[in-house]
Amino acid sequence: MSDHLRGASVQRLAVSSIVASPFQPRREFAAAELETLAASLSRHGLLQPIVVRPLAGGGYELVAGERRWRAAQRAGWQEIPAAVRSLSDGQAAELAIIENLQRQNLGPIELAHAIARLIADLGLTHEEVAATLGAERSTVSNWLRLLDLDPAVQAQIGEGEGQLRAGHAKVLVSLKPMEQRRWAQRVARDRLSVRQLETELAREQATSLKPKAGASADLERLQRTLGEQLGAVVRLDHNKAGSGQLVIKYGSLEALQGLLDRLGYREDA
Repeated sequence: MSDHLRGASVQRLAVSSIVASPFQPRREFAAAELETLAASLSRHGLLQPIVVRPLAGGGYELVAGERRWRAAQRAGWQEIPAAVRSLSDGQAAELAIIENLQRQNLGPIELAHAIARLIADLGLTHEEVAATLGAERSTVSNWLRLLDLDPAVQAQIGEGEGQLRAGHAKVLVSLKPMEQRRWAQRVARDRLSVRQLETELAREQATSLKPKAGASADLERLQRTLGEQLGAVVRLDHNKAGSGQLVIKYGSLEALQGLLDRLGYREDA
């Protein structure tokens, strides 16, 4: 039995007695998908009931299964099988997010907003959200950083051709809004992979670095070459005694992992 249905009584409820969940993380429901699902419901019925919770003033609030509920309305259903569960706001929010994650229905920005709402509305910590989603705390923090992206860049993140992927977004988030938009346009135009974006960005940033006074042309060239090969911003601080330091900058944990991979680093080495 699905965990959604444990301790629940399955009933046939009036479709009109159910309202949408305020915790639904998914923001868009494609009309074509709903039409296809509605046709399937008409032919085969509903294989798994939706999940609702009773409201204090009467009626029910949807917890899981909004696509099925919306498709049932399109199919003209008056009633729908529903598992009724008594849930707190926190439990309802968690179930709504988990269901979408398991069905892979959430986009990166939708997931980031959902996580932010769990933290803001329910007072959960990053660790608690991570435990709920079965993820690392650092992963939760990285998803939340996507909300720092310029809104125009957020709108470009998706799975369609020419759109940004989550990996692109995590590289861009360290830039200023104007630069985010400029590089997002270039990613879409040139179909840059995440690795190519990191390399091109590092090349531009390395070129724009002002060399220290007295730096030789050889050091400047070496700094630029290293930056291009590593796909990162590199700075060489060399002193007259012949020693110095190599500084490698990165914009995200994903960029750091890519850098370590290119350097051949292995934790079990």
